[in-house]
Amino acid sequence: MAEAYSFTLLVELGNPDVPKVQNKLIKYFQSKKSNGGDCLVEVSNGQRAVVRFRTEEARQKVLGKQVHEIKLDQGVLKLTVRLPPDGVTSSQETPSAVNSGKPNTAATGPKDLLQGGNTAPPEIQGEMVSVSAPTDEEEQGSTSALLENIQEKNFSLEILPDSCLAVVTFQNAKATEHFMSSCPGNRKFMQKQLRVKPLEVTAKVKVENIPPKFSSEHLSLHYDKYEVVEDVIMTEEDQSAIITFQDPKAVDRILKQQHKEMKVFPFYESLGMALYGKDRPTLKLPAAFTENIDQAIWRYLSDKQGVAETIHKNMADHFCKVDFQQPTVQLSPLPSLLQQKDVEAKHINKWKTTAKAVFIQALSKFKSLELQIQANAWEAHEGAIHKEMSGEAVVVVPDKPRGIVKVVGLEEDVDRLKQTLNGIMDRIANSIEREKTGITEEFPLPPSIYHILLQDGLQDKIAGEFPELKMTYNHQNQSVILFGLTQEVLGANRKFMEGGMAVKRRMVQLDNYVFEFLQKNNEGDEEQFTSTLFTSQGINAGLELERKGVQLLAVSEEVLSEAENQLDTLLISQYIDVEDSNVLKMSEWQDLVTDLEKAFNTPSKKCIIRTPGVYPSLQVVISGYKQTVDSVRKKVDDYLCQNTPVDETLEVKSKAIVKFIEEHNKNAWSDKVKDTVKVSFKDKAICLSGIRVYVKDCMDFFQNFISSTSFDILRVSKPGGKKFFQEKEAMCVEEVLRQTGCVVHLVEKDDQTVQAMEDTDQKGFGSHGKSLQQHNHPTFSTQNQHRLIQSRDGSDRVQTKEGLTIILMKGNIQDATTQVVVNTVGLDLLLHSGAVSNAILKAAGPRLQDLINEQGPAGSAADGAVIITDGCNLKSKLVFHTIAPKWDQGKGAAQKVVSCPHISLTS
Repeated sequence: MAEAYSFTLLVELGNPDVPKVQNKLIKYFQSKKSNGGDCLVEVSNGQRAVVRFRTEEARQKVLGKQVHEIKLDQGVLKLTVRLPPDGVTSSQETPSAVNSGKPNTAATGPKDLLQGGNTAPPEIQGEMVSVSAPTDEEEQGSTSALLENIQEKNFSLEILPDSCLAVVTFQNAKATEHFMSSCPGNRKFMQKQLRVKPLEVTAKVKVENIPPKFSSEHLSLHYDKYEVVEDVIMTEEDQSAIITFQDPKAVDRILKQQHKEMKVFPFYESLGMALYGKDRPTLKLPAAFTENIDQAIWRYLSDKQGVAETIHKNMADHFCKVDFQQPTVQLSPLPSLLQQKDVEAKHINKWKTTAKAVFIQALSKFKSLELQIQANAWEAHEGAIHKEMSGEAVVVVPDKPRGIVKVVGLEEDVDRLKQTLNGIMDRIANSIEREKTGITEEFPLPPSIYHILLQDGLQDKIAGEFPELKMTYNHQNQSVILFGLTQEVLGANRKFMEGGMAVKRRMVQLDNYVFEFLQKNNEGDEEQFTSTLFTSQGINAGLELERKGVQLLAVSEEVLSEAENQLDTLLISQYIDVEDSNVLKMSEWQDLVTDLEKAFNTPSKKCIIRTPGVYPSLQVVISGYKQTVDSVRKKVDDYLCQNTPVDETLEVKSKAIVKFIEEHNKNAWSDKVKDTVKVSFKDKAICLSGIRVYVKDCMDFFQNFISSTSFDILRVSKPGGKKFFQEKEAMCVEEVLRQTGCVVHLVEKDDQTVQAMEDTDQKGFGSHGKSLQQHNHPTFSTQNQHRLIQSRDGSDRVQTKEGLTIILMKGNIQDATTQVVVNTVGLDLLLHSGAVSNAILKAAGPRLQDLINEQGPAGSAADGAVIITDGCNLKSKLVFHTIAPKWDQGKGAAQKVVSCPHISLTS
């Protein structure tokens, strides 16, 4: 029969350490997951398996599937399926059946069962067959007679209970072959639609009556003395196990042994059961049954696991297992029912009656109280009951379709809570009655007054006098809505009217832009705005915006004054003059305004930015909370300062330097200026025009460029030299440029530029009278010049040879926007003693004098010493106070004064 499975596939296993892999492979290749069918499986060395199918169609379907894998408890077993290599035939791969020499058994079944299904028959033994058989005794007798008609002697018959199969055992293979060949020709056999099928050689036994504490490991060790045990599958319900051996011959050896406690029977996978012969047990567990219980009680048991566990223990004492998964409770017998000593059939038959009675008795301890609820008050009733029962050992089960709520628990708990639940129902009924007889009144009240009255405690007063009165405020209609009995509504209305009439009012005038800020922010959440202005500061006041100004409201004149001071302190406007309106047309300005409005968008940090006026008298006005306005003002000032157009001029003494930069080094500065700064070159100057931030950057660049450019004067004193250079000027200039990269510019001896440079060379500008030769400087260089620069704001800038830029401006020193203000102060350290220092003190504030005094007592600092302090209210960050002596009519104090600026600058 093994030759019937002749269509072979080779399977490589992705994981060689999978337990029970042969069983898993049989189940997989016989299932729809693999597209396979009836087959045999043989595993070798745990890494490869041979699968033999009964039909070529099944094999091709398996090959056609792209991916084969088996899901495990942990991970996935991947399979690689392919045809066997050439030269290996299917018959060569098919194992031969093993004959144990024992009389063999056969089983028969109906046509649909014996066609194979999804169960792969193991190796075939020629002396055992299965035949389909009826279940009633009369038909079983006729089946036995029919088999005797076919096979006169030398066989035994075992009818399998609860199935339609019978197992026929013959004495030898010849009798088996005769029986199987004779069945298709027997007319009655075919009329009854009986089928015959050979049984496999089994390597499995079923062990029963296993001791309770025996595990699969114990069984494996116990039976390993007969043959290597391949697998043990325990069944705790009836204390049995299926044991699989590697060699089927082990089954015969075990069956021949006598077993005192445990009983052993051959187990056949094709039958799905063991063959008992004359030793088949007669007792079995009774069938499970169901009981319907009240859904409310079932819900209670589901929520109270401790109570359900008590029932489980009680029912277990009567050999019953209870399943509370559904309201239709299932009660099943425990395997221990059959393990009782001297158990008889009558005990089994009485089990259901006993289990049912005990279960009903257990449920009688619980009670369900049903409360009827009106449909229009369902939420109120259900919520109140849930709230009241939250701390109790009961469960509330709503049933809205039926209009009821059930309270479930132990009988004594439900009885104790019955009065409380009835009280809840009465209160809600009264509430419903109030809904029917009550009235609703709505009267206008501005939100500002409503807020003041609530903060003054009016709501608590009304709630104390009319506790069941409902009061709400309609912000859209700006009105109060009252609902309750007539006398309650009238009483509350009267209190609101009296409170509103007692509110005091005061009209205040504010800056126009502060007023606009209030209008914009009062359009949204007025209550939140009022809270930010007044309530958060402990001021119970409100405001109303009118055409003439702001109307403040409060319960007293004193609170009105506090509210007015709060407005003056908290809200301000700052005005900034704009020199050039073009800076407000730039995209950067719009981006700045957008970013500032986003950054300061919380209720207590808002502001608005406006640009009123007509060119050229434009302004930027910032209005809002003072702290926010100050922060925004700094950012706007920085923007206007950096983006104002300016014209700057760098004076250069030599045309040659200008020509050298303009014509021969254009690549060095053209990328720097690009389209941001306009550069023009004159005979002795470089002019820059554009936005301040870009012009300043380019100024530094050109200053460094000029400083790094060397310059010298060469006098031609030899006879004929002047004429030669005048006649060959173009050639000389071009040749010098080609060979040295330098630019030559010819000038007359009496040229004013040459004369000025010679004078500067002789005087040694910036070297305090020392000659240039003493410094080892070249004859002349731009590093020995000072540069006079005029800007659009009228200021003059002078740069010394050391690179120091001095800006000369006319104005008040206390308004200077530099990083540092340098001031002189006497040995007494008193700022008010000098005109300039007194002006600085007034602008900075008295804190400036305190900071000087903290440095030490008067007279402790020497002449020329510098005290550095914070700028306080000045626009400059720091103030350098230089200690200067008083004028002594030319007795030496002047020399000390000369050193003071140097000390201040180095400090």
